[in-house]
Amino acid sequence: YGMPFDAVRNGISSFTGIQRRFQKLGTYKGALVVDDYAHHPDELRATLLTARSLGYNKIVCCFQPHTYSRTKAFLNEFIDVLKLADVAVLTDIYSARETNVYGISSRDIAKGVPGAIYAGSLEESAGVLGKYADDGVLILTCGAGTVNKVAKMLLK
Repeated sequence: YGMPFDAVRNGISSFTGIQRRFQKLGTYKGALVVDDYAHHPDELRATLLTARSLGYNKIVCCFQPHTYSRTKAFLNEFIDVLKLADVAVLTDIYSARETNVYGISSRDIAKGVPGAIYAGSLEESAGVLGKYADDGVLILTCGAGTVNKVAKMLLK
C-alpha cells in the first residue's frame, strides 16, 4: 500500500488492542482479570474456549446478560455455554432499553448451570469473584452492559 516500513512499525508498536475484547486489566490476588464484551452465546463461547486453551487452573466467568428479550431467546444457549467455565457467576440482567415483560431472570440461567452462583448486584458479584482469586485463576467479566465495573472493583 506504499506505507513506509517505519510508519507501519511505529503504528503496530503503539497499538494497545481493542477495548473490551479479552482485555487484560490486571491481577488480583494472583488471578488475571480480563474483560470481554461477549453478550451473545456465540461470542461467549469463543471467549470461553479461548480462555480454556490458555491453560489456567480455573476459569471464573462473571456474566451479565444483556436485555430481557435476548436472555429469554437464548436461555438454553447461555446455559450450555456457561458450562465451559469452572465457575459461572451471574449478575442481574442489564435491561438497556427494556422492561421485564418476559418474566426472565439471571437466576433462570444459574439454575441450569451446575455450580453457578446468582450474585445479583455488581458489588455482590465482585465479592464472589474475589473469593476465587488465586494464582493460576482467570477471572473473566463478560457482557455488553456494566459488568466491566465488577473487574474494576476487584482491581481497586
